[in-house]
Amino acid sequence: ERSFDPCQVARARLGIANIHVQSQNPILAEKTLQLTDDGLLACNAEERLKQSQLAADLWMTLQHEAKAISILMREIKLRPNNWSLKSKIAQLHFISGNWEEARRCFLNCLSLEDENISVETRGQWLSKAIQLEFITDAPKADSLTAVFDAQARQIPIDLAQELRMEIQMIVASNGNDVE
Repeated sequence: ERSFDPCQVARARLGIANIHVQSQNPILAEKTLQLTDDGLLACNAEERLKQSQLAADLWMTLQHEAKAISILMREIKLRPNNWSLKSKIAQLHFISGNWEEARRCFLNCLSLEDENISVETRGQWLSKAIQLEFITDAPKADSLTAVFDAQARQIPIDLAQELRMEIQMIVASNGNDVE
């Protein structure tokens, strides 16, 4: 707290907030997290990304998905091609029930051309996009199902089965049958 380096102060506060989260003290965790926001902007790019992701994870643990999304959106403006951030934002929208935005984000992720994106990650995005078609009553894109089936053959069987089960649960909860 006595440092003149705002980044160092923000990192220390994130550590304190993490301790508060772990000790199930959400009120102090929230207060401490709120103090970190501006200090993160003083960090170098790599440190800011790392600490912003930690802050977003802590906000998510505290069930404040909107604050987590806000932090990550600030980072995405600085790193528009970071697929990992885009994926995390899509997941946060999904978790918080922002279905239309989650669907848009997952479709955006699926359109990314980056050789660093694993087939497992693409399979997870496809699973969520298909689920969101049923959740939002959007027109069903047969192409998503075909791509998912092809992708599922390239990932470990247990993960493919887990993703299929997630889709099936959403389909069944909406009163539809899978063809």
